[in-house]
Amino acid sequence: PISTSQPVRVPLTPAEMNIYEAAYRELLRNIPPGETCYLSLGEKEKQWIDPPDDFLARFADLKVKVGKPSQMRTRDKDQRVRYHIVDEKGDDAYVYWVTFKHWIDKENVRVQIGRYGGSLDAFGMNGVMQLERGKWFFHSSGSGFRS
Repeated sequence: PISTSQPVRVPLTPAEMNIYEAAYRELLRNIPPGETCYLSLGEKEKQWIDPPDDFLARFADLKVKVGKPSQMRTRDKDQRVRYHIVDEKGDDAYVYWVTFKHWIDKENVRVQIGRYGGSLDAFGMNGVMQLERGKWFFHSSGSGFRS
């Protein structure tokens, strides 16, 4: 495994867990069954942040395999650079990230979400997680990047 992962910053509150889960479900909704998806709670100093095990357990109903960034590998010999992420079989894989920016109010949270698979295989977007009828939903702000 590559060493581009950090311990979780602080235990997540129940509200944060629900927000992160909804954002990841948005990112993963069109992923083909059987794909490996590494989930990161954003990044710190260009290093991915592992989520806690109980958080990953929330995705047991999906037909994709979820893991921590500390479990992923790269095709590259230089482990200091993050590109060409692969799963345990050597197939292309991605790290999906959600960065919690700040609460706007009790029903809106500014976030960034995205996917990283390699230096020219990434995207990210800014948006707001909004609480609607007791569930969190992602609304894009229209700004982001693709490489």
